[in-house]
Amino acid sequence: MLIFLKDENEEWERHEGSLTDLKSALDKRNISIGDRASIGDWASIGDWASIGDWARIGAGARIGAGARIGDWASIGDWARIGAGARIGDWARIGDWARIGAGARIGAGASIGAGARIEKTYDALVVGPIGSRNAYTTFFRSKEGIAVNCGCWAGMIAEFRQRVTDTHKGNAHEIVYLAACDYAEAVILNAKVTIAAFEPRTPRKPDVPENDGGI
Repeated sequence: MLIFLKDENEEWERHEGSLTDLKSALDKRNISIGDRASIGDWASIGDWASIGDWARIGAGARIGAGARIGDWASIGDWARIGAGARIGDWARIGDWARIGAGARIGAGASIGAGARIEKTYDALVVGPIGSRNAYTTFFRSKEGIAVNCGCWAGMIAEFRQRVTDTHKGNAHEIVYLAACDYAEAVILNAKVTIAAFEPRTPRKPDVPENDGGI
């Protein structure tokens, strides 16, 4: 394993070996690495950072000073986690994504490759909801608000259309579309009218079988 840690002059210094071999160097910089965590080559880890049990840090990823990576979390290759950021347990951060200093990413969040999260409200996890009775992640990207829902990923307008096509007239449509409205209000600071949350059908909705997607 090849990683980079700060030296006494605050310059990045190259270290090679297993986590056991590097324990003294990590302890010297007050870095905590959990049981069975894995760190890819060329990763860099700032002072006072903490990486949870079974977490995965991808090749070339940069973990800022004082950042906290939760248990079983996964940080993609060449991703950047800012100083003091918090990544929740089981969260997934895609390759080349950027999480800003001090941002908070909730447990179970799924942030796609190339995302740019500068503050906590740039990402939102809603759930458990929908046919999967699971969590859906909304996050800011260069193109707008992106969505990860199970094995489906895309932009929020596409997600709305997919929901309507799949769940038109049932409870899942109501809940998913309300989640979209809420995500836009939080991430874009948009003004959402009360009408956006009014029931779309007066009858008791039919709840379909889980379709394995959204």
